[in-house]
Amino acid sequence: MATALPAWIGEVDSYLVAHDNTRLSKIDIGTNYECRNVDNEATGSLSFHSFADAVDVLAFVLADGRTIDLKSAWRGTPEQGNVIWHFAHDSACTHFMTVLGPDADSFHQDNMHIDLACHGKMCTSRLCE
Repeated sequence: MATALPAWIGEVDSYLVAHDNTRLSKIDIGTNYECRNVDNEATGSLSFHSFADAVDVLAFVLADGRTIDLKSAWRGTPEQGNVIWHFAHDSACTHFMTVLGPDADSFHQDNMHIDLACHGKMCTSRLCE
């Protein structure tokens, strides 16, 4: 996570410079490290949040003063930041093994979950929703 996260942030920042003439100032995150089961279920597998290998991203704060939160931007207009979030989602799919956004399920309507989970027999498959 210490390598993948900065590389992804750099891509999002470069996109913002090229397309919006601004930069990332801050990233608002929800859960990062939290020892719990997947989807906060009472039983089951431990979430990758339990190993500090997952982050839930809620919003981007931009140097131009805008805050682009995922919940309102994802299905919103370009002015609300939907293009920025869709770029960030697609870019995350190249850096992380799991990327779950609002199209994935009801647990990710206001956050984009990114983690380094192993998928597939060789741990090379990616889950990007």
